[in-house]
Amino acid sequence: MHPKKIKEIEAIFKNNKNNQEYWDTKQKKTKRGLNIISPPTNCFVHKICGELLATKRIIWIGGPPGVGKTTCVKRFQNYGCMALDGEDHWNREKLNGIIKMSEKANNELNTTFVFGACYGKYLLEAPDYVIPVLIFPDKDVYKKRLEWRDTQGPKKQQLLAKERYITDEEIAKGDNKVLVLRQKVEECVDVTICRICELILNKIKREKKKS
Repeated sequence: MHPKKIKEIEAIFKNNKNNQEYWDTKQKKTKRGLNIISPPTNCFVHKICGELLATKRIIWIGGPPGVGKTTCVKRFQNYGCMALDGEDHWNREKLNGIIKMSEKANNELNTTFVFGACYGKYLLEAPDYVIPVLIFPDKDVYKKRLEWRDTQGPKKQQLLAKERYITDEEIAKGDNKVLVLRQKVEECVDVTICRICELILNKIKREKKKS
């Protein structure tokens, strides 16, 4: 998607800051155990997420550290998908753990399920029933994210981020089954969600035409 188009869509999704703070405050006062959703969800995003939800697919989202994998998974959950994060305790076996949990979700659940925080190299090992997606920002976009991250974490994390970016860059160049979401400009999470949905739905359409 062209950067100009991304900015146009992002302008639609952005909520007035005062309005968002108002609803955040109201939700946090709930005494009924309601989910607190922030920022507020958007009907346009609901529509495309609903299309993806109906396909009942297992999706792995990977990318370099700090790229927004966990944020995307949380947002997919806001829009109705089941979700788990690969950095949680259940995934001590790493790749084997994700494969086992994906298989369980595929066999037992009648919905679309999103797994986040996958290492880029895991995406290459995804089972046939899984749709792997790599979030891959341009170097200048990722550099800005790392500049913020550099003030937040130890040097070891910073080096790891740069190493994994190089690994993911090779995956993005390769001719493989991984869908690559390239980010040429900064974008809000709802734009990223929409673009991931488009990538997957287009892939499903192509597969149907072939069959």
